[in-house]
Amino acid sequence: MNEKENTQSVLDANVQSTASESLSMDSIETPVDVLRCRSIQGADLPFVARSTGKYREGRGFFYYREGINAYCFFMTVSGVGEFAYRGVTKRMERGDMVFVSSALPAHIRNLNDDWRFCFVNVEGSACPCFEELWNGGGCTVIRPRDASHFTDLLDRITAELGTPSAATDLTVNLLITTLLTDALKEKIENETPHSSQQYPVWVREASVLLSEKCAEELRISDLASRFYMEQNNFIRRFKRYMGKTPKEYQIVCRMERATALLSESDLSLSEIAARCGFASHSFFSKTFRRLYGITPTQYRLGLSNS
Repeated sequence: MNEKENTQSVLDANVQSTASESLSMDSIETPVDVLRCRSIQGADLPFVARSTGKYREGRGFFYYREGINAYCFFMTVSGVGEFAYRGVTKRMERGDMVFVSSALPAHIRNLNDDWRFCFVNVEGSACPCFEELWNGGGCTVIRPRDASHFTDLLDRITAELGTPSAATDLTVNLLITTLLTDALKEKIENETPHSSQQYPVWVREASVLLSEKCAEELRISDLASRFYMEQNNFIRRFKRYMGKTPKEYQIVCRMERATALLSESDLSLSEIAARCGFASHSFFSKTFRRLYGITPTQYRLGLSNS
């Protein structure tokens, strides 16, 4: 592990007089440090990439910086770390992203033995607006549905920076715009409550299918394929809207059917368990008690007594 105190900033071409950095890190990939044209044919670009990098750090890693005339998009790839900004400290797990002003004091440090993260340092006239939209004066961590989408964008930015030209500057500007815009869309979706009418068609169709076929052993992979999604992405997006994974939602549907049969029929518990898709009477009773705090028999007795 290299120990460096008050190292020269990789962005020293524009470091303010008050800028300072302190770090201890070993890079798994050499950062791409650049300072590209801020304008093309006299027109300022909204975003310009200054550097990108990927790191893998163990315990003892710490980095502090302030006073740098740039902004930083930062994302955890795996492991766990910590990001402090505007006096707020946030835990950073896989997929977690921040976008911050490097002029303000901030530090990052790892919380386990193998923290991997990537970043792109940018500047441009649009940066302050996007930082405000992202943080609103605080420190906001966004966790996307599909982290690979953002790491792919970062890889494409790094690749484009390897071929300096006005054309690639435009492409990098577009990629950074896409990166930040897509992240903010994730934030808005996370913060916006959904009514059933606002759910996408695929969510409504999937929930109806899970309800109607709750007694069957549906394969989630088959359900995801029905809506042209990868399984893990389907599960994450379904939970985003419904508050439950598809399996959890199916269990709730089974319980709703079971309570109806308990109150409206004289079927035995074994028969109800079978009709609701449970492998055994005992598993049905155990699941019922876990969700409702009483056994199916107690539930039925309570209905008859009332």
